[in-house]
Amino acid sequence: MAASKETAAAATIHGPRVEEVPSTMNLHSYIFSSPFRSWPNDYRVPFTQPNPRHSFGGSAVAPHRPLLVDASSGATLSWQRVRHDSLRVARSLESLVGAPSAFDASLDAIHQPRTTVLLHLPNCLAFPVLFLGAVAAQCTVSPVSTMLTPAELAKMLAKARPQVLVTSAGPAGEGVLRAALQMLLDEALKKDVCGQADPREVLAWARELASSWDAGARLKVQRAETQAWRERRVWTVNVQASTDYYGTNARGTDKVAAQVDPRDWTHLLFAPPGHRHTSSVDELTRPAFNVAEMKGQGEQGKRVALMLWSSGTTGTSKAVLLSHEALIHNLGSLWASQTSLNADGEVWVTLAPWCHVFGLATLLLLGITIGATLVVPSPSRRFDLETYLGLVTRYGATLMHIAPPIAIALLHTPLLEDYAARRKSGQVKAVSNAAAAMNLSTVRALFSGGAPTPPQVIRGLYERLGLPLHLGYGTTETASVSQTLGASYASDSAALQEIGSVGALCGGVQVSIQQDGDAAAAAAEGYEARLAEFRRQCDEKRSKGIEAPSGARTLPGQVRVRSSNNMLGYYSGLASSSAASCIDAGLTREAFSDDGQWYLTGDEGVVDRHGSLWITGRIKELIKVRGFQVAPAELDDVVSQRPDVVADVATTGEEAASGHGEERIVVYLTLKAANTATATVRRERKDEAATVEALHEWLKQRLARYKWPAAYVVVDVIPKSPSGKVVRRKLKEAIDAQGSSSSVRRYEPAAAATATKRDSKM
Repeated sequence: MAASKETAAAATIHGPRVEEVPSTMNLHSYIFSSPFRSWPNDYRVPFTQPNPRHSFGGSAVAPHRPLLVDASSGATLSWQRVRHDSLRVARSLESLVGAPSAFDASLDAIHQPRTTVLLHLPNCLAFPVLFLGAVAAQCTVSPVSTMLTPAELAKMLAKARPQVLVTSAGPAGEGVLRAALQMLLDEALKKDVCGQADPREVLAWARELASSWDAGARLKVQRAETQAWRERRVWTVNVQASTDYYGTNARGTDKVAAQVDPRDWTHLLFAPPGHRHTSSVDELTRPAFNVAEMKGQGEQGKRVALMLWSSGTTGTSKAVLLSHEALIHNLGSLWASQTSLNADGEVWVTLAPWCHVFGLATLLLLGITIGATLVVPSPSRRFDLETYLGLVTRYGATLMHIAPPIAIALLHTPLLEDYAARRKSGQVKAVSNAAAAMNLSTVRALFSGGAPTPPQVIRGLYERLGLPLHLGYGTTETASVSQTLGASYASDSAALQEIGSVGALCGGVQVSIQQDGDAAAAAAEGYEARLAEFRRQCDEKRSKGIEAPSGARTLPGQVRVRSSNNMLGYYSGLASSSAASCIDAGLTREAFSDDGQWYLTGDEGVVDRHGSLWITGRIKELIKVRGFQVAPAELDDVVSQRPDVVADVATTGEEAASGHGEERIVVYLTLKAANTATATVRRERKDEAATVEALHEWLKQRLARYKWPAAYVVVDVIPKSPSGKVVRRKLKEAIDAQGSSSSVRRYEPAAAATATKRDSKM
């Protein structure tokens, strides 16, 4: 009899304790309460030294401290102004969506589409003001990536059905989002994109939104045209303005956006029609909006504040519901763990996108809470290393939040050759010419998340720049789980032992290493012997200079996470009520242990003698591309929409040629019978290559760039298990076992006209 996934013994470790937080506070109120002012500075984290500046000493964040800086215009918003303006936005949003749903302690989560605000924006000054305003009004905020295609956004719109949408003005923002809505209008009843919601309800919502959207787009202020306030559901932000019309209140060539366009988001800063606070004097003497307290019976842990989009561990994008409590606890968890953070003087360049959990929870919300100065680069679809390093130098950044590909670029870029040489000679501040302008002397550490960074890159960066690279580990469903925090990787540093791991647990987080039920049952008698052998193998690796855990506490097993940071569940597409749940019970059940306490990450790992977590493999199937997570099942679904070409498909990942731990996407295909079998024997390979090239171009129109396949492998049969499932991790080995290399052709999109038979390394 197969053992339950709960029966095998598991090893559990705990992160540092976290101070109690008020159970009745809204996330907005907590962030602007200077919550860490009285927290002790006695947290003990492995491989770190006490930091006397990791304490507010009873002082609140200075109200006039620069909080947001627009790197293009220099526009600066103080901590106090962001707080006040977010309350003004909250006032307008509540008048648009109505009062929040009443608290019902019997519900597992509280969320309504009618109180959902969707933000389709790049990082910009308006984003945090809009986000925090929506949270203050007890709306659910749903940030979505501006890199997504209309087809991808259409599925999110169908499930979320937001009442208010904010996007950037122009074709890259409003144009893409409106195209997504049009696809939904055309296809809502044809495809399963509505979750558990009634497709007819989705279509009715889409028609109503389209009518309001198009009517608002035709309005012109100079003609005194108006639209009923509650019908103004789509708002725009002019992110390409040459001067920031919000931060500076500039009146120049870009005044059209703020003064003429009735849909410009800055109109949300003013009292809506009929509101009791209508004079500027009112706003000088009292807040524009009073944030309601939560009920003490658990409302903070049930009221949804954030809907983020994740691939989970398998499948297409899922809507992750995070409560006010989860986000509040995550902030405390990070402060208790990142003891290298200073209570004053932090300056961060906000490169990581705020539509993802790393950029939002680890950078934006934490930065606002502690009063860090956040420098916002000009929105751009292409990253420029020289521009980024220029901002780090110009503003004196203290930490650099980056993705693994940027870490690799920093290791090799000639832009830092002069700085690296000056640092080693002790002359880091001697800048004599433009070529020597890059200066990282204010930076204490690099911080990377989203995907692993190879140990050789971490060591190389410390050797070149003298900077440790701290790895963060977590998921959208759990927020922050662990992080490496060593301040020095010098040859005599104990912190060298954490390189290769993802570090110690964050505050208030528990991790359990769970053996596979069947394997544990079969190997129980010989477990100690197996563990001793695993430790011996790790010792042998370390003797050869290969990073491996020291004194592993268990054999590798699935990493499970329990904390107050964990999600409520995946969104069902329904409004919460006594008759329905907004939680998709099926999807959520698959993501958690049988008792519902532990989130199953799908990663395989162990914990070493120091309490550091090591990820040793992946049980489930996500492909990590340049810091983004790609679900193979999502690509399978899109490719399968071409039944005229594709008979069967299986997507997997392979190590990129760079050898730095990067992955790239490979799609295995069986072409339609009409194009294979007897016809294939007679057809030249160039025809097959043309078919694959055309398929690739078709996919590019439907997938975000980071989801584009790097290669296609055409096979006669895709191997499957006896139950009919594709075992993606062993797909290449299974095809190798088929034996006939002539029946396997590989095509690279960059040279799709040339097919190459696989060689022994494929």
